[in-house]
Amino acid sequence: MVTIGQCFDPRSNNFDIIRLTAACLVVVSHSFSMLGHREPVAHWLGGYDTGGGWAVSIFFIVSGFLIAKSCMERSFFVYISSRIARIIPALAALLLFDVLIIGPLFTQHPISVYFSSLDTLKHLASVSVFYQATGLPGVFGDGVVNGTIWTLPIEFACYLVLPVLLFLGALRKWFIIIPLGLVAYLYASASQSGLHWANQGGEIFYGLPYYSTLKNSLFFMIGATMWVHRDHIPIASPLALLSISLLVLGAFGILKMTVFYIGLSYLTIYVSIARPWPIELHKSVGDLSYGIYLYGFPIQKSVIVSGLIKSLTPLSLTFVSLPIVLILAYASWWVIERPSLQWRKKRQTGSDFIPPLQAGP
Repeated sequence: MVTIGQCFDPRSNNFDIIRLTAACLVVVSHSFSMLGHREPVAHWLGGYDTGGGWAVSIFFIVSGFLIAKSCMERSFFVYISSRIARIIPALAALLLFDVLIIGPLFTQHPISVYFSSLDTLKHLASVSVFYQATGLPGVFGDGVVNGTIWTLPIEFACYLVLPVLLFLGALRKWFIIIPLGLVAYLYASASQSGLHWANQGGEIFYGLPYYSTLKNSLFFMIGATMWVHRDHIPIASPLALLSISLLVLGAFGILKMTVFYIGLSYLTIYVSIARPWPIELHKSVGDLSYGIYLYGFPIQKSVIVSGLIKSLTPLSLTFVSLPIVLILAYASWWVIERPSLQWRKKRQTGSDFIPPLQAGP
């Protein structure tokens, strides 16, 4: 039987398409929550999570899989600098976009007050990833301008943990079961203790809420484990069908979240590598997923607050916002993200360089 390792081709896979779909799903999901509507996607998908929650989970699975590969095959300096080049420049551009465009257009304060406010400067400080000031003075009623970057500290923390696990020898064969089991145990304990999205149970560190960090880190660790055991895990249609069946039936069982983690993780990797589609988005359109993820929230909020479109529905909000978001994501990739990755590539030696299967959130 063919294994994940035998099937995986770094130059021919569906990771770009999977990430693009997940990013668009985040936009669709937010169109419902922002307007206070019940989200049917969550119920269509078994009630495990919101559509945005599914998308974030998929991001972390893909990230764990690909970033474990990067960590194990690159030097520490190349690995860390590549992670920084992938996350920070696009985030910095988004924050400047917020401060220089979204803020002046929608703040209720005089422009002089807006630009002299310490809160405006704090918003730019969010480029540090772990420090997060997601609002701007007088903008959206002093509400959240960036409602998606909360996942970035969790993502980056996972990046930092992997080299430690590698140094300790825990990214080998069965040794990885130890950190995987620890995260699973802590997440299960947190859930049984009544922690959830609205009750995070404090922070592990700045920007790392306890419950959400454990929840998403578990997906990341499952993805990493699948990479470490790539030569032992079969990639087969019967297992994919079994995963779908488990997700359908598991929605009604007591092991609901266990089924969710196992079934979604296997399906994500299966769809990503089992049968590559002849679509090379990376070369033609580019990897727009990170840009969509970053710009979706502020653009959707802008459309709502502007009042230009009366009687907004989740469907109309999605159709109005998504084209604008796609344009900004396209610009982000070709002007910011791709040049940053190319700059990083030029500083790498031939043996260190791996084609950029970067997994942004």
